[in-house]
Amino acid sequence: MSERVPPKALLTVAGVQLECGPDRDANFAKALGLVRIAADRGARMVCFAECFAWPWFPRKAAEEQRKLAVPIPGPYTEALQLLAEETGAVLVAPMFETADDSAHYNTTAVIDANGHILGIYRKNHIPELTNYQERFYF
Repeated sequence: MSERVPPKALLTVAGVQLECGPDRDANFAKALGLVRIAADRGARMVCFAECFAWPWFPRKAAEEQRKLAVPIPGPYTEALQLLAEETGAVLVAPMFETADDSAHYNTTAVIDANGHILGIYRKNHIPELTNYQERFYF
């Protein structure tokens, strides 16, 4: 007699990537809408692209771009926490963070389906490329 094999659990993962305009808040709102679509289609984990709501600013060093960094936790992570709880999806969200020590980081927040921040990861290995000035920011 063969042993019965339980059905495999499936996890639907979605990636959100969008073209960003100059308005970070509008980009963020659009990204949240895409998460809702992904969750409606069955995604239980949604991963965003690096610094997903920001136009890719590290191409050149510009002091005014540093003002676009956000605190973690803060209003952006709070909005993501509410969205995770609303949709029941885990969110993996890389953001441009400003910290209490005035340093800036390329940080990923992981938020569980209940809206809790599970943890953050600050990118440690910043590339040095001729056409990107990431070390100026992170």
